Amino acid sequence: MELLIISWLIITVIVGILGEEREIGGGKSLLISLFLSPLIGAIFVATSPKKNPKKELSPKVKELIHSASNKYQAKDYEGAIKDYQQILALQPSAPNSNFMLASIYSLQQKKEESFNHLSKAVEQGFTDFEKILSSSDLQFLINQPEFKKFAQDGYNATKPVAHSENVISQIERLGKLKQQGLLTEEEFQFQKRKLLDT
Repeated sequence: MELLIISWLIITVIVGILGEEREIGGGKSLLISLFLSPLIGAIFVATSPKKNPKKELSPKVKELIHSASNKYQAKDYEGAIKDYQQILALQPSAPNSNFMLASIYSLQQKKEESFNHLSKAVEQGFTDFEKILSSSDLQFLINQPEFKKFAQDGYNATKPVAHSENVISQIERLGKLKQQGLLTEEEFQFQKRKLLDT
């Protein structure tokens, strides 16, 4: 009987240790194994997703984040941009830095740069969409006519600005052709709808 209890406790501790690498955590794994059974605990551990290991930031990146944040708050946007770009050079996958660059470029009314960095931020794991939509710094970008489609496409920018401007210029050309009598109203509307649907 004692051997069975000792084996139970040893297996429970092992399941708890294995649970540390999973989202369930070691403590929960240990309790489930102890009170239900080590087998049930092992099932919970096996079905729990692995923890997403966070990379430790280098001292240089931490220093740049601090510097960029201070410059941003002091409205030294050019200085903040340089710091955030250095962060991206050292650590290409930096969703928060991309989000901050999108915000700064929006404040500067540089929509293409803002679209591109917001797209990268989401692609790299920035998922606070409420923050995106409520950010006062991003209001210039949000008010752009192509923003709605950009958001519907999952904040995926493959040059949305250039595409939108290209469509607008093509519609303007169609309008001139209509004024010159080379297109009828029906042909103009048909071609316009075709461009807007793409």
